[in-house]
Amino acid sequence: MPWGSRRRPHRAGELIQRLHREHVEPVGAQRRSLGDEHTGMVSQLHRLLLELIPGGAKKDLSAAQAKALLATVRPRDIVGKTRRQLSIA
Repeated sequence: MPWGSRRRPHRAGELIQRLHREHVEPVGAQRRSLGDEHTGMVSQLHRLLLELIPGGAKKDLSAAQAKALLATVRPRDIVGKTRRQLSIA
């Protein structure tokens, strides 16, 4: 086996590692970041719904269900109105 053919798999391995570092890892990090952001937003919405709706809301609430619940809420004080606005935004 010639010397050059033995080096080719090594170079291919280096290329694969470099491509993985440059392209795959950043996408994975971005996906994790988006997942964390989504979880935070859902948690914030749930906390606001707990404060706005007597008895709170279920945890596995869809966006349409949350919207329907918020449509029924009519807060009277400024704090409640602000919470509702935050929930809608």
